[in-house]
Amino acid sequence: YSIMNKNLKSNILDNIIYKIFLVMVDLTPLFFLPITTEFYDLNKQALLLTLTILLLGIWIVKIAKAKSLTIVRSTLDIPLLAFMVVALFSSVFSISVSDSIFGSTGRWFPSLIGIGIIGIIYYAVAWSKVSVTQTRNILMAFIAAVSINSLISIISYFQIYFGSAPFLQSPNFNLTGSTNTSVILSVLAFTMAIGLHFYSKNQKAKVWLLILSIVNLFSIAI
Repeated sequence: YSIMNKNLKSNILDNIIYKIFLVMVDLTPLFFLPITTEFYDLNKQALLLTLTILLLGIWIVKIAKAKSLTIVRSTLDIPLLAFMVVALFSSVFSISVSDSIFGSTGRWFPSLIGIGIIGIIYYAVAWSKVSVTQTRNILMAFIAAVSINSLISIISYFQIYFGSAPFLQSPNFNLTGSTNTSVILSVLAFTMAIGLHFYSKNQKAKVWLLILSIVNLFSIAI
C-alpha cells in the first residue's frame, strides 16, 4: 500500500510537471503585455521564470517524496554544461556585469538568467517521465501557438490591424515583438509540423498539421 501510495503521488506530480510544460510552450510564443516599458521579451521571460520556479519547486517535492533522483545521461550534457560555464565566466568578467547577468533595455535574453532558465527547463524535461503521447501533445501545442503568431503576422502584413494603438498598426506586428524571432519560430513550427504530418497515422491530425505547415511557410515567405 505504501509503494502504491508513493507511486500515485509521483504520477500526480509527473502530471503536474507535464501540464506546466504544456502551458509553457503554449503561452510563451503568444504572451505579451502592453503595460510595461518593453512589451514582449521582458514579459515572456517573466512568464518563463515564474513557470520554471514552479516547475523546480514541484521537481524538488517529487525528489523529496521519492527520496531518490533518476539522472538521465545525454550526449548534450557536456556541451551544455560547458556552454553554461563559459556564459557564467563571460558574464562575471563582462564590461557590463549587470547587463550580462540580467539583460539590457528591458530584455532578459541573451543573459545569464535567460541561459540558466533554459538550462533548468532542459534538464526538467530530460529527467521527467514524459510519455510519447505527452511529448507529441507538447509539440502540437508549440506548433499551434507559433501558427497563431504566424497568422497574426500574415494579417498584419496585409495591413489588417487589430486595434488603433500604434504598435498594433505596424506592418511587422507579431506577438514575439521581433520579425527575426517570429521567422525562426515559424521555421521550427514548419519543420515540426511536416515531420509530425508524415509520422502521424490520424488523418484528421495530418490535415491540420499540413494546414499549419502552410501557414508557417507563408509567414516565412513574406
